[in-house]
Amino acid sequence: MIELGPSRGHVDVEKWIANAVDRRVRELGLKIAWSAGPASLSKSLYTLHNEGIEGSLVIDSLALKQIFYRDYSGDSCSIENKTCFDKAAIDFFSYPDDKFMRSISSVTNLELDLSVATAAWCNAINFSQLIECTVTLLAELDWLESLMGLLQNSPILEVLFIDQTFIRFEEDFSLSWNEPSFVPGCFAAHLKIFEWKGYIGRHKEKEAIKYIFANSNCLERVQVSMESTCKLKDREKMMKELESMSRVSTSSQLLFSTQLEFPSFLNEID
Repeated sequence: MIELGPSRGHVDVEKWIANAVDRRVRELGLKIAWSAGPASLSKSLYTLHNEGIEGSLVIDSLALKQIFYRDYSGDSCSIENKTCFDKAAIDFFSYPDDKFMRSISSVTNLELDLSVATAAWCNAINFSQLIECTVTLLAELDWLESLMGLLQNSPILEVLFIDQTFIRFEEDFSLSWNEPSFVPGCFAAHLKIFEWKGYIGRHKEKEAIKYIFANSNCLERVQVSMESTCKLKDREKMMKELESMSRVSTSSQLLFSTQLEFPSFLNEID
């Protein structure tokens, strides 16, 4: 991990990257903490781990296959070449350009922190090769519709993780849910594992789970952990409600856990 602060400039970024490439580094972490001109990445990098706070980033690396990008500045991140990522973990508030979105569309493994900016991707990007996806909620969003858009655009998705433990919705917060006109293609022949961490059991959430249960032909395992603050009687009520829902995949297991840990490809990078 290279941490660059306000005392260093754009030239230093390129110098550090050039040194890394000269040493045949294939995985590079950047933590950029200033607002300056765009920094460019070498064509030889395989993995990028960026925790930029401020500053634009230009990616020009056909070899780049894995990206962990976290940036809350709202500055830009753009792609200069036809890079196609295999794995991506994304958490930022900026709106990427079309090239960046096309590069993300090739991923097989996606870890998406849902914000207003990234929620728009769910309907805008066709994730034709996506197999495993983790969706993490970090803000109060009307997110179920975005989730359905993501599923509609992920025809071969096999594993879906939802993490709702980082956000506590206000009691009067209302979620929208309308049953899709078309059943997502992944439900018919691919979705095997579905896990929900921090389940609250709101009415619209129950409707969404009921829909997934009723249409996922190949589902093998469902695992749910309840919101940690739930009272025992409320937890038991939610468990009974979930157990009573019809599952089209009669061989699927419904499991309950006090704590779920989702796998992450970021552990491979670290």
